[in-house]
Amino acid sequence: MTSPAHSEARSAHPGTLRLAAPARRARAGRIAESPGPRPPTVRTPIEDAVRQAVQAMTQDLCCDEGIASIAAANFYSKFHFTREFSRITGTTPRRYLAALRMQRAKDLLLKSDLGVVDVSTTVGYMSVGTFSSRFSALVGVSPREWRRCRGRTSASPDVHGPGRTVLRGHVHLVEDVSRRPADLFVAVYEDSVVQGRPVACARPELGTSFELTGVPAGSWMVSVLLRSLTEAGTEILRDRCQVTVSDDPTTSHLPLRLQPTTPCEFDPPVIFSGAGFLPAGGDRGGC
Repeated sequence: MTSPAHSEARSAHPGTLRLAAPARRARAGRIAESPGPRPPTVRTPIEDAVRQAVQAMTQDLCCDEGIASIAAANFYSKFHFTREFSRITGTTPRRYLAALRMQRAKDLLLKSDLGVVDVSTTVGYMSVGTFSSRFSALVGVSPREWRRCRGRTSASPDVHGPGRTVLRGHVHLVEDVSRRPADLFVAVYEDSVVQGRPVACARPELGTSFELTGVPAGSWMVSVLLRSLTEAGTEILRDRCQVTVSDDPTTSHLPLRLQPTTPCEFDPPVIFSGAGFLPAGGDRGGC
């Protein structure tokens, strides 16, 4: 008989939550169920190397081959560096770079007068057709629709996956966040990059438990995005944990409370527009 659905931590990169007791969060060394002051973060040599890679990719969207140079400069093989990069950021260098390119495209469409063809070339696409189809698939709307709506797209409704497992858990909110207008998005993706239609997602009310239905067998990342209004504007908080799901039709209660905190420097950008939008005044409507 197959074992029931279960979840486990696959790595200890910043932002990963260990789903077997005792549940701990590697980022800032905090126990997930008992939030408290963050101790000083100790930087390791591999984190410094990954930081260099992220900065290089952010500055140069054609930095594909530069990853090997950064690895060699820090005395790592490309294979080892790629594995450690994935452990720390939750995704591979290639997918991280692709997310940065798409985020730059989103920004250019909103903040510049460049046409779609020029935007696609600027972010490293040789074909505007390929760029447009990728943008539509990953962002959720076409480049022209994104520009026309000024980024004010509608939030995605709940998505039920094709699998047989239900994941349940709770999003813990600190008191000052729970009193603000806010939008909560919990979703299952292949890795830490929130792009394209999720495998499963839910938009629970603040302070309530979430339920992700139809999660297929495999290793997945559960990402939480919380947008809340502050006096300075919209604040985005994030959290994530990796789970491994069996093929049994069962309900699995995640033995922790996901707790959104300020994104760390290694978090990839959020590409999927359906993750939510919360402009000043709390108007959640799309264009």
